[in-house]
Amino acid sequence: MTSSTDLNEKKNKADAIVEVRRIQPADIKELVKVHREAFNGYMSTRIGDNYIAVFIKWFIKVEGNIAEVATIDGRPAGYVAGSNAAYDPAKTYGVILAGIWGILTHPKVWFQEDVIANVKSRFRTGVNILRKRSRKKKANVETYLHQMKLKDGKVLRKIGLASIAVAPWAQGYGLGGKLMKAFEDDAKAMNYNRMQLSVYNDNDGAKHVYEKYGWRLDKIYNGNTCFYIKDI
Repeated sequence: MTSSTDLNEKKNKADAIVEVRRIQPADIKELVKVHREAFNGYMSTRIGDNYIAVFIKWFIKVEGNIAEVATIDGRPAGYVAGSNAAYDPAKTYGVILAGIWGILTHPKVWFQEDVIANVKSRFRTGVNILRKRSRKKKANVETYLHQMKLKDGKVLRKIGLASIAVAPWAQGYGLGGKLMKAFEDDAKAMNYNRMQLSVYNDNDGAKHVYEKYGWRLDKIYNGNTCFYIKDI
């Protein structure tokens, strides 16, 4: 038997106004809370709210990025963000500095394995990009990271989905699907033709959602990170 509480909850969800729009600076404070709740225990939440705020702000500042917020009755309840320059040190130095400061001011994370591995990975990626840039100074770094000329002459333009989050209290409104669609629509409008993302191999819930919306597994790195792609 369905309880009156369940019926009221269904009615409230049916009456709620759900919208997806571009993230604005005024949304940041609420989205920091959303991120913290959605990624509780992850490295990004363990090094402080300042890092989360700088991370989200970066996506609304840089041209070519995607940054969408989902609201319920006007309240930010989830977001999705992506970039074609997420690993370019020259464009992400503000986020990098915020991350370094967050680590330095939260000594509990200094010896945690995932933090050490993340720092090493980002350092190696940054060094590789700088080496490529020094060898071919006239070329844009996005050419190496996000564009590839295929045999048929078509240029593959890639955009990375860097973060998608829905607040626990906002579950059941279909926000994940709406945000995924908004990201894909934006990517198409900006002339990208491939989307990519990474997710931990043990995050079966997230992998199921991505596969539901047409993403396919491309490769698994080090046994613990899955890379998904979707051509559009």
